[in-house]
Parts: sequence; C-alpha cells; structure tokens
Amino acid sequence: MRTIKTIFLSVVCLIFYGCPNTDDVDSIIYIKNNSQNDIYFWERGKDPELLWKPNETFLIPSQSTHLLKGNYLEAHSDGSKFYIWLFDREVIDNTPWEEVVENEMYLIRYELTLDELNAMNWELVYDGN
Repeated sequence: MRTIKTIFLSVVCLIFYGCPNTDDVDSIIYIKNNSQNDIYFWERGKDPELLWKPNETFLIPSQSTHLLKGNYLEAHSDGSKFYIWLFDREVIDNTPWEEVVENEMYLIRYELTLDELNAMNWELVYDGN
C-alpha cells in the first residue's frame, strides 16, 4: 500500500511540475492566415535577425489562426519594436535557408510597437495579397 501511495504522489508531482507556467504570458497576438496557402511565421524581439529556418511548430495552415503568446506588454513597454515575418511554405520547404535570408524571400515583415499592435486589435491578417 505504501508503494502505491508513493507512486501516486510521484505521478501527481510530475504532472504539476510539467504544467506550463502561464505567468510569462501577458498578451496574445492572433496571426490569421486567410490565404489559400500554408505559411510559416517567425517572431523576434528587439533584434530583427532571422537566425534559423522555421519548422512545423511555426506553420499556420491555410484558413486558420495561430495564437502567439508572449510577454509583449512587459518586454516592449519602452516603445521598442518587435518583428514578425511570414513566409510561403513552398519557399521555406524548397529553398536553402541562407538564400531565403539573403534574398529576403518573405511574404511580409511586420515591424511593430505596442501602440501599432493595439491599433490592429492584436490581429495580423494575411490574405495572400
């Protein structure tokens, strides 16, 4: 019986330990892909540098919305900008990353302050144009 209690308490502790800490999230940006193509996104804070190729975690399928959770209010309360790039899935899947960066092969690049994001109602809508 003591072994069962120990196992049970260990499992419960692991479950609570594994729960994400939501204290770091103070805002959500909604990236809506209203186009007919799948897209990737990439987000950076104050440094507008593309470091590595986006993977499936950064994929937004056609006609869907991705919730980008972060601490944007706290991190950018000083008026600094942050950056979001959108890429065509076909380009990312079929072109070397170095070429994508060198030739700026993104669909759109957002350079935003909190005021600009507030004016957009925290929604970035890509419609393919």
